[in-house]
Amino acid sequence: MSIMEPVNETPSVRSRSVTTERNTLAVKDDRQNERSSLLDSSFEVHPAVTYGGIAASFADQSEAHPSPDFRMSSEETLVWSEEELKRKLKYFFMNPIEKWKAKGKFPWKLVLQVVKIIFVTVQLCVFGSDGYIYELQKQHTVSSFQHMFLKDWTALRDVVSYPPSTGPYAVYTKPDFYANIDHVIKTYANITNVALGTYCYDGPNCTMTYLSFCRQEFKMMVAFNRSVTFDSHRKKTCHQIPSVYPEGDPRWKYFSIRDFLEEHNDTIAFDRLISAEITFTLKTIFLKSLGSNKYPDCYSFNIEVQYDNKEHDGQVLVTLDTKAEKLKCYHNGTMNPDDKWGYVVRQILNCFIIVICILSLLLCCRCLAKARYLCRETNKYFKLTQNKALSGHEKMEFVDMWYCVMIFNDALIISASVLKAAIEQRTVESDQYATCAILLGAGNLLVWAGVLRYLGFFSKYNILILTMKRAIPNVLRFTLCCVLLYAGFCFCGWVVLGPYHIKFRSLSSTSECLFAMMNGDDLFATFAITNTNNNLIWWFSRIYLYIFISMFIYVVISLFISVIMDSYETVKDYYRHGTTLTRIQVMIAEFPDDSCSSFYQQRRKQQKTVWQWMMMLVKK
Repeated sequence: MSIMEPVNETPSVRSRSVTTERNTLAVKDDRQNERSSLLDSSFEVHPAVTYGGIAASFADQSEAHPSPDFRMSSEETLVWSEEELKRKLKYFFMNPIEKWKAKGKFPWKLVLQVVKIIFVTVQLCVFGSDGYIYELQKQHTVSSFQHMFLKDWTALRDVVSYPPSTGPYAVYTKPDFYANIDHVIKTYANITNVALGTYCYDGPNCTMTYLSFCRQEFKMMVAFNRSVTFDSHRKKTCHQIPSVYPEGDPRWKYFSIRDFLEEHNDTIAFDRLISAEITFTLKTIFLKSLGSNKYPDCYSFNIEVQYDNKEHDGQVLVTLDTKAEKLKCYHNGTMNPDDKWGYVVRQILNCFIIVICILSLLLCCRCLAKARYLCRETNKYFKLTQNKALSGHEKMEFVDMWYCVMIFNDALIISASVLKAAIEQRTVESDQYATCAILLGAGNLLVWAGVLRYLGFFSKYNILILTMKRAIPNVLRFTLCCVLLYAGFCFCGWVVLGPYHIKFRSLSSTSECLFAMMNGDDLFATFAITNTNNNLIWWFSRIYLYIFISMFIYVVISLFISVIMDSYETVKDYYRHGTTLTRIQVMIAEFPDDSCSSFYQQRRKQQKTVWQWMMMLVKK
């Protein structure tokens, strides 16, 4: 049974006479009157439930009217109205529409959730557009560095494809190695003249600073014929390449790293070389990096070109890594009025969403607190009347997990909105875009998932939620068995096919490849690109892939679907024939009045709405 909003009533501790109670309940049907008469004959009815600290008047009344259904403890006196508890439970498990019909209480939480969905989605779209522009600008900057500093870099390498359309970017000869380093140094020395972007050096007043060239190598290695003598200890050697010429000077064209090392009595022994890197720093300015907020961002890029020779296989891999650091940017300019208004609207939207989420969080916490209080009352009632407390499953009927989901997504959206406002106000680093995107995206996902709660109030839409709830235990048990089998295939494929197949090079890529194959993705390519002349490995790969595909596609997935379908059929059977009711559900069913009954309508007429209270205050 879906858990609805808790009842918003507190028991009164003021005693009322039997006559007054009968007059109040006179609007009920004949069955209700019979129940009330039976209760009146046994003990005086009080519409309240009071625990601990009972007033003396209640104690006196309890002694004058002893109840056969309740045992009085030596510490406190308990006065209980069974009909009142049934009414409270009945109202507690109503949905918002039924509560509105019963008492005229407007479903504020429902309206608040709808408003929250609209504004949070708008905020997400605005942030997604800005985040895309920001990250795209950084990627383009890195791509520009690769085209400028890496010799013979082509646009084909900028396209991300799998398998890659080109081989690794590497050098294979000593002249290519030196030429590649010389190209980096010459480009750095002429960056202000040749680059289209706005770059400057890291020195004072953008003056050119030195580059750092470091290499790591074994201390000793001598190889002759079939004998090798080496010392595996590593040493690191660094040289600072100063600005021997002014920036942009034509003489940089004749600079050679080999000649520079010889001048410093140093040479590179490629037999011992493990890795080498050349590092330098450039400053740049990003315009329009925050979309509508047009003030520029200043960044410092620490650029490192690495040469990896760890494998000593004749192929030295070359990579360019960058690390961006935001700098304080001093600007003296004016902002377009339209941009100013856009910034103001964004901040108002952030503040409005924070307020909405705080209200939603407080209302959900309030509902959970009231549910806990009603659960304690019901538990005490069953202890006294049946000498048996509520079970854990029965107590969970009072806990609406949707409220827990709403509280969690409210916390995520509040955190994301605060971080987003700080980014747009430029009080935190723009690099926090990724963190903000995760918080905002996860919060938005849970907000939309929360709509299922309100669809669950309708029997035709509730089938999905009930099926998932019913299937989860069996699905988890089945998934555990599948994971064990899947892990065995992953480790086997990685260790056997890893050296011969690009999709099995790492354990993570092996798992991703097998999971994609379970969905029928790229099956033929996985068979075709096994790169080996070893017949044993070739036959093993075929047998391995055929067994995995047959087992997981035709057996495991089919059984997985059947587990869910079994839960679906069980839920459908519940709809047709009903299910075993818990003690709480039986107690609710004993209360005859629904949301449209005369009992609730009479009480609704006696209650004043919020608007009526406001009008009374205005008249006063």
